[in-house]
Amino acid sequence: MKTGTQLFACPGPTNYPSDVLQALAHEASDLGDPDLVAAFTRSQRRLKQLVGTDEALLMYTSSRHGAWHAALTNLFSPGDCVVFIHSGFHAQAWYESAGELGLEARLLGTAPRTEFDPQGLADLLRTDLGHCIKAVCLVHNEAATGVVQDLSTVRNLLDEYGHPALYLVDAVSSMGCMPINAARFGVDVLPGTGQKGLMLPVGMGFNTVSDKAMQAHRRAGFTKGWSIPGQLSLYCQSRTHASNSVSAMYLHEQQGVRALKSLVRRHFDVVVATGLGELEGCSFRIRHMGDFNASMVFSVIASVEAGMALLGIKFRKGAAQIAVDRFTAEAQAAGIQEEAAGC
Repeated sequence: MKTGTQLFACPGPTNYPSDVLQALAHEASDLGDPDLVAAFTRSQRRLKQLVGTDEALLMYTSSRHGAWHAALTNLFSPGDCVVFIHSGFHAQAWYESAGELGLEARLLGTAPRTEFDPQGLADLLRTDLGHCIKAVCLVHNEAATGVVQDLSTVRNLLDEYGHPALYLVDAVSSMGCMPINAARFGVDVLPGTGQKGLMLPVGMGFNTVSDKAMQAHRRAGFTKGWSIPGQLSLYCQSRTHASNSVSAMYLHEQQGVRALKSLVRRHFDVVVATGLGELEGCSFRIRHMGDFNASMVFSVIASVEAGMALLGIKFRKGAAQIAVDRFTAEAQAAGIQEEAAGC
């Protein structure tokens, strides 16, 4: 007999809050219904506020990949040079999709477990006197590795060298989870989707589009690191660049990830995600975005620790207690202790 509630900790699609589930039970609306038009207009306005833009926002019936495809085909012509910052599985996939479309896609290698080294991009921009590079593309929060990139780095380099390339930022797993301001960082196109931090069903993609990107659209030619063997560690090695919406855990030279995922799901009803791409088989991921509270995070960490102990995976015990202690300290700093005492 199934008991309790499954703790779904995969980094997308995320679990739905109860009010979203209730809204899904609503009957279909006519496309001309004034209430639907008002809801659509309100959603667009609030999405713009969320990502910090007052320019165009285009919505699609699609996933992340549909938003990527729309951005690439509406901005460029076959043979255009587009640079992708390699930060993990999703950056690689975005780069490959550009190559399949006929773009001259360049993948700029980076240190995979921390922020990217800006020197390689600086060299490209400094020597691109003819401005052949049409865009630089960056995944803000790499959900496959749990590493966050600083949006100001690319923007500052483009400004420093006076380069007119467009700036594209994938905010799929960061929007709604961490601050994003497209206007502040001069982001020209920001692909996003509703199935992660927005806690919506799969099927809504969108792009914010700057005036500069709109001008490019009119010219477009398309048809319209180190590890300790046998131990567990956070894949991202830079604390300041560690994602606050997904954590990728690294099991160096271990092949017990699938067994771990199966065990914690079967015995503790906790679902974690396995690694993607090069991290498949040696990494698992825990999502802490969306409809997810502190007690759920504690339970997931404790269940994973128990699963690793049962499988004989080496790790430093006590992560669940550390999480509780850190939360308690932050809560006390925020005055929650005094608040509770007054009840």
